[in-house]
Amino acid sequence: MTHTDTERPLLMITNDDGVDAPGIRVLAEVALRHADVVVVAPDGGNSGKSHAFTVMDELRVRRCAGFGRATCYAVKGTPVDCAKLGFYGLMPRRPAAILSGINHGSNTSISVHYSGTLGAAREAALMGVPGIGFSFANCDESADMTEAARVADAVLDAFFQGRLPKSNFLSVNIPRGTVRGLRMARMSMGRWIEKPIHYRSPMGHEMYWLDGSFEDYDKARNDTDEAAIAQGWASITPFMIDVTDYDVLNENIDFHINL
Repeated sequence: MTHTDTERPLLMITNDDGVDAPGIRVLAEVALRHADVVVVAPDGGNSGKSHAFTVMDELRVRRCAGFGRATCYAVKGTPVDCAKLGFYGLMPRRPAAILSGINHGSNTSISVHYSGTLGAAREAALMGVPGIGFSFANCDESADMTEAARVADAVLDAFFQGRLPKSNFLSVNIPRGTVRGLRMARMSMGRWIEKPIHYRSPMGHEMYWLDGSFEDYDKARNDTDEAAIAQGWASITPFMIDVTDYDVLNENIDFHINL
């Protein structure tokens, strides 16, 4: 399809909660105010899949409904599968951006490394298009998402006006309750304290459920994504693809070992 000046921009949308999750429908509704939309999302939940993609199986695709004027495809695969397949195979033309979300649950701090939501946004950056992940700090899928929609609308306004900061990909975290506004924030440092819960199935099999709690190392800091959403702000965190530790590299630039 030839791109002309009269065409609306095109946005691709995916997520990790699955095509039937309320959050992706809210994001698609908001995105349609700004652009044409193609939804390419997993056919079921894929939380915690990070940047996983399918290499030993086929990707089954079906058309789906319920997204108004947006075209929708459900894929039996991960969020990154959806980003790849959508970008290279299902989109009618190059999208202006790939949006991921709105995730049910925040993706602040170290969760960015585990998140399928952010995996898809990262894949967008690898393919050379802007990626924006949206996460709502409420895991209840029946929660009122009016404020989350308002934030997504403001972010897309800023994107199409060229006012968003340039970055490989962005993570937007939306707090519960009334949102004061949007502000830039760095990723809070912390870790998950894992606590496997052991039980035995009725058939006698040893089984575990992985549980845990989050420990925020930066609790006293005010410049983090965790601090922002705790204070009622939606945080915007820029991320890069290159994860080289340049401080260490520059300190050891002459380091070598002869073998």
